[in-house]
Amino acid sequence: GDGFLFKSSRRCVSSNDISATNSGSGFTFNASTNVRVEKAIAYSNYWGMAFWGGASSSNIIRSNQSYRNKADGVLAQLGARQNRLVGNRFFSNASMGLLMLDSRSNRLVGNRITKNGAVGLKLERSHASVISNNLIASNTLGGILLTNGGANLNAFIRNIIFRNGGRGIDLWTGSNNRFLNNDVYAHSTRGARLNGGTVRTNRFVNNILLSNGAVGVTNAALGTTWEYNDVFGHAADYKNSVAFAV
Repeated sequence: GDGFLFKSSRRCVSSNDISATNSGSGFTFNASTNVRVEKAIAYSNYWGMAFWGGASSSNIIRSNQSYRNKADGVLAQLGARQNRLVGNRFFSNASMGLLMLDSRSNRLVGNRITKNGAVGLKLERSHASVISNNLIASNTLGGILLTNGGANLNAFIRNIIFRNGGRGIDLWTGSNNRFLNNDVYAHSTRGARLNGGTVRTNRFVNNILLSNGAVGVTNAALGTTWEYNDVFGHAADYKNSVAFAV
């Protein structure tokens, strides 16, 4: 079961709590709104924290730690929307630091997402969120991954994406996303990969990509806007099969 279950809850506050070794989630938000969880610890659960459904909205998750969970540090799915995750640490989870699945319009600000067993931040069919001022580092399989059905209209702003395994930014699917003022460096294969197919009209402005394995950027996507980015310190800074729009 779950440690703390907020089901159809309104305006609750939970602070300085510990939730551990549950077969479900340490903290579960099910059709809950305006719940605040602050300075809590979730560890050795299946998920650290889980948001279920579109009615789980406008919750604030601030200054918590979620670590050593059997799956993801945080799971936000089934339409979870307009939640704010601010100043948390998601680390050493077996799979993703944070998985956003069929969710939208959430804000991730100032979190540290580190040393997770898969990708630091994964978005699947998740749209219109703002991901800013986060540290995404030392995750085993990559920094940021957009995949499985598209992740559109998201904004990635002033993040530090550092020394993850594989790629720093990997767009397998997704359109009309913005990457602004991010630092991407010290990855094992490449800084950013933009796949073809459904990856279209994404925009990269004022990013720095430095010393990311053999290749800085690979672009196979149509309509990619590429402006004022610094890419250096690679055997090949660019390896594009499709030209940038700009």
